[in-house]
Amino acid sequence: MNPETVLKRASLLYNSGSKPNAYTLVHLIRACTTTGRVSHGQQLHSHILTAGFDSNVFVSTALINFYVMFQELNDAQKLFVQIPQPSVVSWNSLISGFVRSGKFRKALNLFVQMEKSGVLADSYSLTAALSACGQLRLVQFGKSLHSKIVKLGVECVIVVSNCLIDVYGKCGFPADAIWIFDDMADKDTISWNSILAANARNGKLERSFSIFSQMPNPDTISYNELISGIAQFGNIEDGIGILSRMPNPNSSSWNSIITGYVNRGRAREAVELFNKMHLRGVKMDEFTFSSLLSGIASPIWLFGIKDVIYASKDHSLMQRHHSIELC
Repeated sequence: MNPETVLKRASLLYNSGSKPNAYTLVHLIRACTTTGRVSHGQQLHSHILTAGFDSNVFVSTALINFYVMFQELNDAQKLFVQIPQPSVVSWNSLISGFVRSGKFRKALNLFVQMEKSGVLADSYSLTAALSACGQLRLVQFGKSLHSKIVKLGVECVIVVSNCLIDVYGKCGFPADAIWIFDDMADKDTISWNSILAANARNGKLERSFSIFSQMPNPDTISYNELISGIAQFGNIEDGIGILSRMPNPNSSSWNSIITGYVNRGRAREAVELFNKMHLRGVKMDEFTFSSLLSGIASPIWLFGIKDVIYASKDHSLMQRHHSIELC
């Protein structure tokens, strides 16, 4: 049953004077979450408090997911602390919410609290914690999670292995990432992109080229990771070659090369590529301009960039960078 139908039936239920049970409330909250009905969800929360369902772990967990979805983490945490015995799903909802909001240390602190409470982590808990570790470059914490994963016997779960590859890559340990990758019985596109990124971002370009050549179905992310690694550590002309052969390059593909030129002090080539990007109809973003402006001081080049902005009629991006006045 789709969420809109659930909400319509709920309206009929309330109008008839019937009182929904916990099972019905969970489905109603999920429907509000899926359809973005914030006010409906808040009204349901009031009803849940009045009806005394707030101590029900399933109802409270659904509400936590609702508030997490709309970035209301304080409300989600208030709900969480009121649950007498939160389940692993309750913990996961809050931990993943903090990860998605970029509050990585808070997420890891919650993970530690969960373990101290005696609740056993599952694959979802571990992948959320691994994601936070990767963002914070906490390799020792990541290794301790790796040990737990082996003890729990979930290292064969693809999403868990992918997260381990990502952590080791971000922490500067591509050899460990390769060890995880080679040990995987099944691999998906994320597995291949993760191992490619782990090597490209750490300057292991020869290995990156080898991985890329073995990929069953390289996608835009695959190309971008390789181009980014080449632009940062290799011969930038090789990156141009990959870009020219790429099926559907996006702004990130071009931005990597522009940044590579800027970092090498090659302003002319950076602006020329910027102009080509515009002529090809590729949508520019803030990173495109920040990359150029961070390394180009000559007014001649700045006026050239301004002309492209006017031609594209996208003044808003340039106006966010106060180093240029649009007149």
